[in-house]
Amino acid sequence: MRSISNKCLVKECQRDGATRGYCRSHHHRLLRYGDPLGTPPPRKHKVNICQVIDCGKRTKYLQYCGEHYQKDKRNGSPLTSQRESHGLTETDEYKIWCGIKRRCFNKNEPGFKHYGERGITMCQEWKDSFLSFYNYMGKRPSKDYSIERKENEKNYEPGNCIWATKEMQMNNMRSNHFHTIDGTRKTMTQWSRFYGIDSRTVFGRLSQGWSENKALGIED
Repeated sequence: MRSISNKCLVKECQRDGATRGYCRSHHHRLLRYGDPLGTPPPRKHKVNICQVIDCGKRTKYLQYCGEHYQKDKRNGSPLTSQRESHGLTETDEYKIWCGIKRRCFNKNEPGFKHYGERGITMCQEWKDSFLSFYNYMGKRPSKDYSIERKENEKNYEPGNCIWATKEMQMNNMRSNHFHTIDGTRKTMTQWSRFYGIDSRTVFGRLSQGWSENKALGIED
C-alpha cells in the first residue's frame, strides 16, 4: 500500500511523499495550480499593431506593418503612396505637415491623444500630398506663425486652416472655439462662465494641449 511505502500519491512518482502525501514538486504544483499535476498556463505573446490609425495589421518593423514601413522608408511617410519631387523636405512647412500627420494618425505620438484620439484628422487630399497642403497654405509667413484650425472641432482641411500667431490663435480660440457637452454646443468662453472658471485659466490650459473637458475641470 502507498501509505506504507510513504511514496508520493501521484501515480508512478517514486519520490518520498514528504508533505500531505506528495513529494515536494507535486505539492508545490498543488498549492500553485490546485492540482498536483497542474502546469503553467500557456504564455500569451503580446501582439503589436501597426500604429497607423485604422490599419489593424501586425507590426513587422519598428511601429509599422510591412506595407506602411515600406511607404515610410520609400516616401518619407507611412501614408504616402509615392514620393513627391518637390525639394522641400527641409522646410518648416514640410516639417509642420509631417507633425500634423503624426498627431492625427500615429498612436505612439504624444500629441495623438489631443488630436487623432479625439477624432481630429487631416483630409485625404492633404494626407496623400504635401504639395496639395503647401499649394493651399502657402509659405509660413515667419517663425511666429503656426497652423491654426479656425474651428477646433473640425479637421485639418481647406477652409479651416490658416497661418496664425499665438495672439491670433488666442483671439480665435475665445470667439470660435466651440465644444459640445451632452449634446449642447457652446463656445469655451460660455462654458467657462457656466462652470464658474476664469476663461483665462481655461484658454491657458488649452494652449498647453489640455482637452476641453480637462481644461474646464470636469475631467481628470
